[in-house]
Amino acid sequence: MTHCKIGHSPFYSKEFCLPNSAMYYVYVIQNLLSYDLYIGFTTNVKQRVFDHNSGKGARTTRRKGKWRLIYLEGYLTKNDAVSREKFLKGGSGLKYLKKQLKNYFGGAV
Repeated sequence: MTHCKIGHSPFYSKEFCLPNSAMYYVYVIQNLLSYDLYIGFTTNVKQRVFDHNSGKGARTTRRKGKWRLIYLEGYLTKNDAVSREKFLKGGSGLKYLKKQLKNYFGGAV
């Protein structure tokens, strides 16, 4: 069971759950040299990108130079963020993501 505070919105007629803790973020970073993409999730995006760039990130990003944040989504639960991360890393999810990024960056992904 999720514990939460109840919130109200002038744009939504029902009550909704306000998170008691930090948001969870799914992020995509791109290598500045090879243009490789890396997909992950975290509660602290700024720190996580710093970690990737200082050699403390995931094994696949440690020795590849500098990375920049190019995409971000926020979720209220860890489970939702992990599910989205797994989807985006998979075949149809990765295809969807690359199409979205290509449209956004005008083909430069």
